[in-house]
Amino acid sequence: MGRKNSIGTYGFLEEKNIIKIKRGIGYFVDVDSYQKAMQFKKNEFLTEELPNIFKSMELLDIGFEDFKNLYHQRGKYEKK
Repeated sequence: MGRKNSIGTYGFLEEKNIIKIKRGIGYFVDVDSYQKAMQFKKNEFLTEELPNIFKSMELLDIGFEDFKNLYHQRGKYEKK
């Protein structure tokens, strides 16, 4: 990761209140950073990825019951 990308990443994490910057000292993880990061990822999944999954399911004629059964059997299909 180049310097430009790392600065952007730190800025992004600071913007989301996941890390705090103390000038001259360094970067610090906030107490509830894990929960904030998980909430951000969950929201991103629900708003960006899930709609695409639903669209693909509709195009492929995969019903909710089929999806539910596959979800419960997902260990059989996971790559090892």
